Amino acid sequence: MAFGSDYKTVRIGKWNVRLSDLAFLAVFAALAAYFIINAPYGITQTDESVYQYYCYRLVQGDKLFADDWNFSNMFTVFLYLPYRLFYTLSGGTEGIVMAFRYLYTGLKLVSFCLVYICLRQYGFWAILAGGVFVGTDIFGLKTVSYYTVCIYALLLTGLLLFIKKEPKPVHRIAAGFLFSCAVVAEPAVAVVWFAYGALTLLRMLLAKKGKTALSDYDFILSPRVWFHIFYGICIGAAVFLASCALFFTGTDLRAIMNGVVQMLQTANDETAEGISYLTIRAYKPMLFAYFYNRVFSAAFVLVFVFGVCLHRWTKRFEKPVFILLSVLFAAMSVSMILKPAGLTGGADGECAGHALLLCVLAFACYVFTSAEYKNKKTFAFLLLSFAASLLVDATSNVTFGCILLAGAVPAVLLLRDYVRSQQTVFRTCPAEKKAGKKAPVRSGGPAKAFSVFLCVLVAFVSLYEVWHYVYMGRLHETEQILVASNEPLDTVILNGALKGVVTTASLAEEYAGVLSDARRIREIGGNELYVIDYAPSVYLDAQLSVCGPWLHFFWDDWQGETLWWEGHPERKPSVFYIPYQTLCHIDFGDRSPAEKLEYLRTRAALTVEEGAKGYIVTAEQWYE
Repeated sequence: MAFGSDYKTVRIGKWNVRLSDLAFLAVFAALAAYFIINAPYGITQTDESVYQYYCYRLVQGDKLFADDWNFSNMFTVFLYLPYRLFYTLSGGTEGIVMAFRYLYTGLKLVSFCLVYICLRQYGFWAILAGGVFVGTDIFGLKTVSYYTVCIYALLLTGLLLFIKKEPKPVHRIAAGFLFSCAVVAEPAVAVVWFAYGALTLLRMLLAKKGKTALSDYDFILSPRVWFHIFYGICIGAAVFLASCALFFTGTDLRAIMNGVVQMLQTANDETAEGISYLTIRAYKPMLFAYFYNRVFSAAFVLVFVFGVCLHRWTKRFEKPVFILLSVLFAAMSVSMILKPAGLTGGADGECAGHALLLCVLAFACYVFTSAEYKNKKTFAFLLLSFAASLLVDATSNVTFGCILLAGAVPAVLLLRDYVRSQQTVFRTCPAEKKAGKKAPVRSGGPAKAFSVFLCVLVAFVSLYEVWHYVYMGRLHETEQILVASNEPLDTVILNGALKGVVTTASLAEEYAGVLSDARRIREIGGNELYVIDYAPSVYLDAQLSVCGPWLHFFWDDWQGETLWWEGHPERKPSVFYIPYQTLCHIDFGDRSPAEKLEYLRTRAALTVEEGAKGYIVTAEQWYE
């Protein structure tokens, strides 16, 4: 029988226990030990602190939209309660980063259990699918972010819609609710819903005319299914709005609408400009990922057009197209593997972390035309993750390896279908084996060679993944994937928001300087702090309120700040902090810290103190 398809059991006492269940328990224990032991290792002082900063603003009394003009922070509705609990019990933010790393570890382990429970009928393949999904950290981060919320919500949406043979209405409603959670985390994913609605309407019109186009997808394109999912989305929207009114936005509709308008008008603010600058000019390796994103987008369009829209008219072209895509994904995986592990900078490094998934997707494309049993539901699951990834890629600075992780589960299941259909390529049928005859081979020489090539490639990349994460997790240090270092991880941070993190001696010393400056800011007093440049951990350690509309990534004028302070006239900052170096040693060519300080002098009378890692500036009097 095929790997994972048998249900062999062993007798333990009075119970017959599946071998796959025992294997799951063993793998779960190994993963739990690995995740927990490795959670403290490595420091991502920039983006990891950002996700704590969003919650910190809410705890300090700021409101979504009215005070914090950033759509990305909507995902904090999922983290607010655990953050508030930690803040209340500890009385501050010391150790908050490690607390949320362990929260993320728990989320991964629970997700692994859910995947196995939902896919238990697939045996060992369920373990493989869950392992591929939870075995990769987004951007190398070990904390919950808007990306992870979106990915896990999409995974559960797909499991409810496409794994059960006949999902009940309650399952579809739950899937709609979970999909709304993904949209809250990544608003761009909402476009998937509108595209799905358009396809449902198109299928309904074609059915009325007696045409069979898209009929293979009636399990998801029927109006009844659409309405069930829509009910779930409405419930999710109602829960989100009610939660916002009670905890996150308040009920001042004028302030909320003003904030939303400003967010839309300043969508191309300093942060967006900074990301664009980082992508195209200051960090050239990002162009590598920029090109890959476009190739991936074109590949998705081809898969969708040939595999869904034109399936009944393009059957003869599907196999060549999908073989081409398989070779493309495989080549991309190999190119990532060949990147030196000690030089995984920028988006190249992020892409290299997902080589295994791309390799499995090479199978998924080929499987759809090669397997005898074409599982349309599993393929629709894969398309959901493709579409979400495409939209997130188009609207943010993330590369395609991130959201596409939600496609790991359906890709592995398609791989299972492929292996089952191709067994006769590698072994003889039992009946003919008894007669001393070889089983007929359904695939020709080129197909067999391609099958063997993909199998070897997946096995090779799997071994690479294990080595890569063990090496990166314990012996190699990266600062958010932007800065590589060969120093050992041998220094424990003993104070501050990063308390408990194990990092290199140089980065621990760097953080100690930032922590010293934060303490000095707290001693100066005042209740409003604004950090000029991207250093969110200073807020956490200074324990002062955030006085501005967003995280200040670039600083060329006062447009956004002026608008914010006009709406909050009582909240002009009393203290500024200007780091000597921006974004962990990366110089974007923006104004230097000294130039920013001189520009600030034109707006207020200042007292300037040189701290360990930045200027600590007290605004004595603001000029009109």
